[in-house]
Amino acid sequence: MKSNRLCICSSVYQIFNIINLYEMSQGKMSADLCIVDYGTSILDDVNIEYLRSFFNNVYLISACRLTGSKKAYIRIILTILKTKIKSFFCKKYKEIFLTGTEIYSKMIAMMHSSKETSVYYYEDGLESYDAILDRNSKIKQDKVFAVLYGTTPIKKCVGLFVYEPSLVLTNDYDKKIYSIEKIKRGLNHLINLKNVFTMIPKEIPGKVVFLEAWFINNDQYDYQADLFRIVASYFPSKDICVKTHPNANKKVLNEAEGSYCGSKCFEINNYFFPVEKKLIVSIISTAAITPKILYNEEPRILFLYKLFLKKYSYNEWNRTDLVVRRIKQRYSDPSRIMIPESFEQLSVFLSRFSMERE
Repeated sequence: MKSNRLCICSSVYQIFNIINLYEMSQGKMSADLCIVDYGTSILDDVNIEYLRSFFNNVYLISACRLTGSKKAYIRIILTILKTKIKSFFCKKYKEIFLTGTEIYSKMIAMMHSSKETSVYYYEDGLESYDAILDRNSKIKQDKVFAVLYGTTPIKKCVGLFVYEPSLVLTNDYDKKIYSIEKIKRGLNHLINLKNVFTMIPKEIPGKVVFLEAWFINNDQYDYQADLFRIVASYFPSKDICVKTHPNANKKVLNEAEGSYCGSKCFEINNYFFPVEKKLIVSIISTAAITPKILYNEEPRILFLYKLFLKKYSYNEWNRTDLVVRRIKQRYSDPSRIMIPESFEQLSVFLSRFSMERE
């Protein structure tokens, strides 16, 4: 069956969000699905054949991460040039849905775009709220697209779909902001999540879950491990577990006691097992805020990014901090989100929480 709509995903969480957009259309989305495989086991975690029963066509594209050095920037230019050449022979779509947060999906979108194509961005976590519609975001990428295509993905973008439109910090391009409906557990889904995602959901053990953040440099992973050990020292090993990042190339601890082995996508696992009684600890992680924005749950959250920033500089995290603080104000009890600025503050909180009995 031919389709005039293309959805592009490069992570399990993105597939999850596309499914929720599908649900909003009551199964009338009639789209092709392109899955970008970065070699992080997405094809092991998703039932491709089951997805083919809902989407008209499912395409798989292998890709490599294009980030970091000047050499990587040259690779980006060469890869975009290749997609430009391929664009002369590709099918064009009237509508294309992508997150806008990573380069390869944007290349695919431009490759399948015509002058009449409308592009829509959709939820992909914190970056969708603090950067995606900011004029200073992805400037170098946009310059390359502008030269080769005469336009850019953001210029073709009509609007952004997110779970919490009021959290979007800036809209420099004056795009429409659409709301994705909050997820209601217990309702029948047109697509059965247990059939789409192959990793079996499991309840997170203990009362503390450490969400690993994803970095490029090994020394940053080592420092994250140091922070984890500080947190873990306040609790018996049975009370704390590590939820590793699906894209990480180095884990917080290679053999952490209580490492979680359920669904790799935290949001999918959260659909089956609420985390409102847990303490979520993270340097800075989209998964820490999704219980609130997806399910309206309010677990306690301990963000460590202020401590991390004392050692490493991430200017864009200043904007992320604003998003986190907006979410904090939406909690019925804002004190349930903690952002310590010193190790002394961290120690006070951990000592107090470790003595609590639920």
